[in-house]
Amino acid sequence: MSSTTMTKQGILIGCKDVVFAQMSTDTSSGTTYGDTFSAPGVIEIALTAQTTNESIAADDIPLYEALTSLDGFEVSITLAQLGSDGKAFLLGGNIDSKGVLLESSDDEAPYVAMGFKATRSDDSYDYVWLYKGKFTQGDSTYHTKEKGTVNWQTPVLTGTFMPRVSDGRVRATVNSNDVAASTILTGFFTAPYETPTVGGTT
Repeated sequence: MSSTTMTKQGILIGCKDVVFAQMSTDTSSGTTYGDTFSAPGVIEIALTAQTTNESIAADDIPLYEALTSLDGFEVSITLAQLGSDGKAFLLGGNIDSKGVLLESSDDEAPYVAMGFKATRSDDSYDYVWLYKGKFTQGDSTYHTKEKGTVNWQTPVLTGTFMPRVSDGRVRATVNSNDVAASTILTGFFTAPYETPTVGGTT
């Protein structure tokens, strides 16, 4: 029986460089993405895993077999600011010829992929892509200025990310210290990461 030791990594201490890619198509034949949009000023990203756990009893054993699947993630992202262009890109509003953001009851948020870097205490980074999700309009708070105090009012977006139809993928992650990382990190956020095809297989 062989024995291995889990790779040691630094502790997560930060996040930055958030980018979104609008999904063009997602069918059994494949997934394509269009324009990307960078969102500076990320404060916090929270991912809550959505899982399905099923079990069966047999032979008088209460837990004879168990199955667990990753169904997706609920995402909450806090930004220092989100301009009209970001709202239009992520939430489906329209900016008219005079630069006014118009939001309507029939706006349809597009499916997007989301990428970001997570900083670790050993100076490495996790590079992350979530492949398919939609964001919803968040609450807005406007607070008056007070003498000697600044009330930072930062927008929060919430979204639901799910498996792609084409291949069931939900997330891709690589650490900058991983063996193969040096060959793929350049341009990693140009578009959602896809596994290279070699000899017809992935």
